[in-house]
Order: sequence, then structure tokens, then C-alpha cells
Amino acid sequence: MSTGIGLGIGVPHARLDAAKDLVMAMALNKTILPDYEAIDGGPVRIVFLVAARPDQQKLYIRVLAAISRLVKDDAQRDRICHAATAEDLYALITSNAHG
Repeated sequence: MSTGIGLGIGVPHARLDAAKDLVMAMALNKTILPDYEAIDGGPVRIVFLVAARPDQQKLYIRVLAAISRLVKDDAQRDRICHAATAEDLYALITSNAHG
């Protein structure tokens, strides 16, 4: 099943025994990823990668929900896509982490 959730967003995620703690990485691609096979058939530009231990189910679900809340808003996605630096992108993501 594709992890392309639509609106130009991909969220590959997994729970792994090898994970020491929940980690997340984000990629903002300068160009689109046309072959991502998102559920809406569209290309992907923003990718969040989430990995957690199997015993971190609650935190794992909360992080996925926070990502969903963040990217479902058109204005937020636009701000993400136009972040000038990695620091700006980090500030934008973390300032909305509890939204």
C-alpha cells in the first residue's frame, strides 16, 4: 500500500525492533516525485519518514496524527514548500507539533 497520502505528501512509516526511539526525518524535494503512487494519483513533494519501536504505539500514532493535521491545511503546506532554510522548516514543523 502506498504511503502517498495525497496533496503532495508521502509518509513512509514503520515500527521496528531495531529503532532505539521514535525518529522522524523530513524531505522537501525541489522537484516533484512523479512515480510515488500516492492514493490521489498525484506527485509527491513533501516526505515525512517516521520510525518507532513496537512498544511506542501511542507516540507513533500521535506523531502520524500531528503530521496529518499539519499538512491538511493548504496554507501550512505552502509555508512548508516555501521554507527558505532547514532551520525555518524545523521551526515551522515544531511550532505546530501540538496543534
